[in-house]
Amino acid sequence: GSSAMTGDFKAVRVIFLFLVHALLNTHCSADLTISINLLPRGYVDPREEEGFVCGTDKSGHLIAELNPSFIFDALDNTNDVTTAYKTTIFNVMGFSTMEEPVKMLEAKVSEIEKPALYSLLLVPHRAQCNSLSFEDAKDTGESYYPVFVGNAINFRTAIETFIAQAQSMKGIFNGHLPKLCGTKQIMKMQVVQARTTTLNLLFSFAFDHESPRSLNSDGWRVCKTSAETTSSISSSNFFDTIPTLSFEHTNKNGHEGDGFAMLSLLRTSEKTKKSVLLIQTECN
Repeated sequence: GSSAMTGDFKAVRVIFLFLVHALLNTHCSADLTISINLLPRGYVDPREEEGFVCGTDKSGHLIAELNPSFIFDALDNTNDVTTAYKTTIFNVMGFSTMEEPVKMLEAKVSEIEKPALYSLLLVPHRAQCNSLSFEDAKDTGESYYPVFVGNAINFRTAIETFIAQAQSMKGIFNGHLPKLCGTKQIMKMQVVQARTTTLNLLFSFAFDHESPRSLNSDGWRVCKTSAETTSSISSSNFFDTIPTLSFEHTNKNGHEGDGFAMLSLLRTSEKTKKSVLLIQTECN
């Protein structure tokens, strides 16, 4: 049939062709759901336009919640064979049916004081906060947002930011208040500081303790893979991605007992921007 519509298109004719014979012979008890997106005449997917860069806001800054795959890959160590190195995921806060905040962190408070890298994830209100959360984020492809990466002290401040902003996020979560999951990966304080600095240099996190902001819900700008985010970093005007750099030493011994190894880079190019160097590492 046809239906008149106002806006950019006057009329839309939708024709459904059902293969009745095939449906009658399909032994399936589940409901059949058909989704149709009505697009204006002449519509062009903005992601297909020349010069499109995913994962950024209008000014070109990389936004954490628009780069979830890259950030989750950086945080997800849930399958490490060594228990001490695993990323643990736990409940932090949700809301009651009366929309009152419910803290779920009490049992974890003492653990928060250990040197570790922490993050906070906004998830749908019925989502689980456990070792499967990163897999759930990949499977659903939406409504899982990294909003904080940092240390234990700023972790607590970010929770207060969540409470203050939660009501304004209902529109992003289909009318429901979101839930807050926490992640923790124990490591040496030097490594915590290095990873915190790197991730906060690359991305703007909504619950940053120095400059919190509202959640960016421009879903069409999301980088869907880590590779797409890497491409956006390389094309960013905010970083020097082709700096003149060299390693101070090409051979370095690291001791497992230290928990980390440190290599120094020497930069000889002009220091007008922060430099970003993408390095691939291998363990032998």
